[in-house]
Amino acid sequence: LEAPRYKRSLTNQTVNITESLRMECDVEGRPLPRLSWFKDNQPLHQMSGIQLQDSNRTLSIQRVTEEDAGLYTCTACNQRGCVHSSAAVRVIGSSDKANVEIVILIGTGVIAVFFWALLILIFCNVKRVRNLRFLPSIFLFVRETKRL
Repeated sequence: LEAPRYKRSLTNQTVNITESLRMECDVEGRPLPRLSWFKDNQPLHQMSGIQLQDSNRTLSIQRVTEEDAGLYTCTACNQRGCVHSSAAVRVIGSSDKANVEIVILIGTGVIAVFFWALLILIFCNVKRVRNLRFLPSIFLFVRETKRL
């Protein structure tokens, strides 16, 4: 039996808003320690945007927000004891940047839909014009038959 110990401790990180955060709890021990994550002394669970992978060894947060800033702690426990490693996460930038990204994304979608609709209209009109090539001779025939 061997008590848990960190091969590498967590390190403080500064992350730009909307970017991804990844922290790895690199521990060893016999039996293999059970890992738990905490943010500001509250247990972290896998949920939207937060992923715990590789038996909780890796914590990933997609699209970091200002609320993700805080003190993150990884606790490793087995029958021989528990060890803790903590790191502060600082988020820089403002939520305005995230809002601008959303506006750009929505605007791009609207423009794409507009161009698709425009292409469909053009395609339908070109098809209709090709079919109209024979119409003038039909109209002449109809006019001639009315005179008789």
